[in-house]
Amino acid sequence: MKGGQVWMLICAILVSILDHVMSKMDDNAVVDATFNVIPGGQTLSHTEKWGDLTCEFTYTCQGGTKEEWTMSITRDNEGNYLCRVERHDEVSSYLFFQTFELKVGGGKILDGIIYGKDHQSVGADKEFIVHRSKNALSNSDHFESKLHKVIVIFNKKGHVEL
Repeated sequence: MKGGQVWMLICAILVSILDHVMSKMDDNAVVDATFNVIPGGQTLSHTEKWGDLTCEFTYTCQGGTKEEWTMSITRDNEGNYLCRVERHDEVSSYLFFQTFELKVGGGKILDGIIYGKDHQSVGADKEFIVHRSKNALSNSDHFESKLHKVIVIFNKKGHVEL
């Protein structure tokens, strides 16, 4: 297999895992909040908390005017949690993201994925890095500046504080 084929296979496996996790979700979102992503080149953050769980999305972006995004924390039937940050109503973002990081507290990050241009999933180490020691997912040096959705999967076992 060539390098591109390996990344496509890895992306397909990650999407399959996330689809499996999403199919086991209860209907109840623990947290579901709308916030504005504001361009202008400043580093800004949005945080949501539920009990001892925290999701913090930090970003720098340019272009146009503010956009409405959603942050949710949900729990699956197996005791894992998902922190999801996405463009509200599945509308494509026109913003140019320079950096982003999604960090969780109250749990230990297991994995994550991002969706970029045309709502396509992007392979780890290509455009994003999962930092298990920092309990975060962030852009890599190869990030192409298009962001539609970021998801991290975490659990409360062996949790790390923000």
